[in-house]
Amino acid sequence: SSQDAFGAYHHDVREGAEAGIGQDSEYMTGYLSFWKGRYFVSILTFDETEESKLAMLDLGKAIAAGIADEGTAPDLVKLLPEEGRLSSHVHYFHNHLCLNAHYYLADENLLKLDMDAEGVMARYRPVAVAAGEEVSYFVFVLIRYPSAEKAKEAYRSFLDGYLPDADVEGAAQTENSKWAAARLKTDLVMCVFDAPSKIEARRLMDDVKTALAK
Repeated sequence: SSQDAFGAYHHDVREGAEAGIGQDSEYMTGYLSFWKGRYFVSILTFDETEESKLAMLDLGKAIAAGIADEGTAPDLVKLLPEEGRLSSHVHYFHNHLCLNAHYYLADENLLKLDMDAEGVMARYRPVAVAAGEEVSYFVFVLIRYPSAEKAKEAYRSFLDGYLPDADVEGAAQTENSKWAAARLKTDLVMCVFDAPSKIEARRLMDDVKTALAK
């Protein structure tokens, strides 16, 4: 699917220059990547010259032109709150191995992820940072399940296995003095990790709730 092409492209952190090819693209020294429709394209040269760079860009444009259909990004991405979000750190996944590659949660599949579920993960900067205070980025995960029943099962599994001391709002302070939280909303499960405060953790989940109500 085009959503999985988006996911393949965003599996890496994207901080390079936009190349203007396909629907999203990045050019870094000797490396061009982009996605369009159902396709993820990666072109690599081991010895970059001006000639090889131009050849890579021309090849990328030719490939993109040969892909007739435009794709769509996952709908879940639109639900991610924008304030404080690092645009280069947005990832789309189906299974817990991919989630662990970006944020290690556990060896066990606590969130009951499989190919019928889809998730997005993003990193955020705290909204309120005092002058001179070290910025500590935190993680937000949003997962959609094929049914509300599956979502509820995953939510209970996550709380039991990861946040057994969660309060009535699904939040708890962890061993690193940060905050983690989870919330269930019909077929969605929201999780926050390493938040600097309970307020920051709740903010993201409240923003998603507001977006869903629109």
